[in-house]
Amino acid sequence: MNTTIVVVGLVTLLAGCGGSQSAAPEENKTPSPAQTRFQAAYSGCDQVDRIELADEGASILADGPPDPSAFSPAEGKAYDRFIETIACILNNLNVPDYVVEQIDSTTSLMGLREATWDGIEASWSYHPDNGLDLILKDTQEGDGS
Repeated sequence: MNTTIVVVGLVTLLAGCGGSQSAAPEENKTPSPAQTRFQAAYSGCDQVDRIELADEGASILADGPPDPSAFSPAEGKAYDRFIETIACILNNLNVPDYVVEQIDSTTSLMGLREATWDGIEASWSYHPDNGLDLILKDTQEGDGS
């Protein structure tokens, strides 16, 4: 049983984001004064179901689809687009490689995982039946500082 199939490939996708993939980010996209950095990161990627901006642009919520091994080919493509979009958003936010590797290597037995960097708090979990669930919170937005 391969419990890491959901996130396998995030590292590869991030390494290849500079190519011509449809989910590839714009180079060093800087938020406009009216946009939060999460809004800029999100808008620079394909918009897919199960990923949304929340809290007036201060958080991103991703509720991944289940493991694609039981999907039809069409459902598998939707799953692939979800993972590509997550990789694009993480790339746009300049997520450190060690955090991407932690997400990529998460198994269902690990429970909720967390990381913090550059004013961003992340929490995520993975289970084949539930997919990758990821919450990103910008601690520098909306807190009055």
